[in-house]
Amino acid sequence: MDILSTLKSEASKLQKQLNSINSAIGVLGGKNSVGRPRKRRVSASARAKMSRAQKARWAKVRGNYLAGEEALSNVQGNASQSQERKMLEI
Repeated sequence: MDILSTLKSEASKLQKQLNSINSAIGVLGGKNSVGRPRKRRVSASARAKMSRAQKARWAKVRGNYLAGEEALSNVQGNASQSQERKMLEI
């Protein structure tokens, strides 16, 4: 019986240590920590730019080059129309 009580007390000690380790992990920001991870936010102008670029890519895939050039002209800004056409051909 002495061995059994020794094992139970050892298990109790280990459980306490495990609880303290898990709480330390929680404080340091581990997976089990309380709270939500921060979401990555994109500005409205960046979202609009991404939308125009994606529309241009889909227009290129579909073969609608006019719509692609129109969308690309809004995205590139500094590129001339001939440069934009070359980008669409790639």
